[in-house]
Amino acid sequence: MKRLEFIDVLRGLAIVLMVINHGGHYLTASPLPEWAYLAIYLTVTLAAPLFLFLVGFSLVLSKAKNRDFFYYLKRGIFLILFGFLINICFYPLESWYTGRVLFAIGLSIILAYPFLKISIEKKVSAWLSLLAIIGLASFSLFEPYLQVFSLSHPVIADVLLTEFPIYPWFFLVLLGLAAGREFIIAREEDRAKIYRGWLMTGILLLLAWLVLTIQYQPLSPWSFTNDFILNNCWNPALITWFWVLGFIYLFFNLSQWLASKYNALTQPLQLIGRQALVLYWLQFLLVKTISGEWLEIRLASGMVFISSVLIVLLMMIGFVSVLEWKKGEAK
Repeated sequence: MKRLEFIDVLRGLAIVLMVINHGGHYLTASPLPEWAYLAIYLTVTLAAPLFLFLVGFSLVLSKAKNRDFFYYLKRGIFLILFGFLINICFYPLESWYTGRVLFAIGLSIILAYPFLKISIEKKVSAWLSLLAIIGLASFSLFEPYLQVFSLSHPVIADVLLTEFPIYPWFFLVLLGLAAGREFIIAREEDRAKIYRGWLMTGILLLLAWLVLTIQYQPLSPWSFTNDFILNNCWNPALITWFWVLGFIYLFFNLSQWLASKYNALTQPLQLIGRQALVLYWLQFLLVKTISGEWLEIRLASGMVFISSVLIVLLMMIGFVSVLEWKKGEAK
């Protein structure tokens, strides 16, 4: 199957959102100004969740190439080890085995294989979607018990219950897998219905989020107040899942439309998306280590912050452009 350009656009978008998030964390003055708080919160709800959904979606595309379990096992282990390397390089004061987003992605790739195998069965997408939704919603019920568990078993919690813990985030991977299966079995002429379905799903989920927010948290719609903090890391409450999933489906529709209608405009995002793993490491170096720790940059102006993020993104685009040029020369 030929490379889907809108998937690269989505990966590139996720990297951009992550740069904004890390910029807000490591480059802004303390106490945080309101704009920095919003930049951190809104991007943390979208960047890594988009990556995790894409993991499931992309697994179906890779399975179309008849890859066996050992391919996914090796890929998952590589990402887990790469995540530990990120810890050693950029979080030297924390445990090297802390499970961050790459750990969640790597373990999810391994755990998703049985579901990937059965996804060739008819009507399995609906069941997978139902299982995923139940799994995501159930976190609100089990979160108090996970809090107790994390206090009683801190080492296990550091691995499995820190940044984007495998429960509930594995279920987001399954939801992406179900979406990927529906996409890949559809005929080319039927995919327009899928694109419209993504758009309508995104709009309905965001409308549901808006209604529930007005009803239950009208004074703090953009806050962590109603979400969960497990082992010092954010996890969405039930209402916030409508926000997260709504934007994921909207992003899928928007990226497909832009890649098909205005491909030239999406080239920078496609460049970033094709080298997402390398740039994930590079943005830590540029934002956290060089800018945040060595230069000790602390920004208090929103416009200066935006300019700084743009400079980092331009440097990343320049870096991947050189990589692409070298690849072309090698061929």
